[in-house]
Amino acid sequence: MAALLAKWLHLSRLLALSLVVLFGLDLCALFIWLAGPQVTQQIQQLGEQLPQSITLLQHRLENPTGV
Repeated sequence: MAALLAKWLHLSRLLALSLVVLFGLDLCALFIWLAGPQVTQQIQQLGEQLPQSITLLQHRLENPTGV
């Protein structure tokens, strides 16, 4: 990608590589900014449901017949 950018814009490979890396980091930051609230909500839900699931699993392991 950097080689193509360097050739197309007549830049040095180092500068083109720097631009590609910065663009990639910007894309990652944008994804985190957009998906962050949803991921946070899902982590909170997991924190609420996990203890209940563990208790249910323990109960089922102690009573395998479902009694």
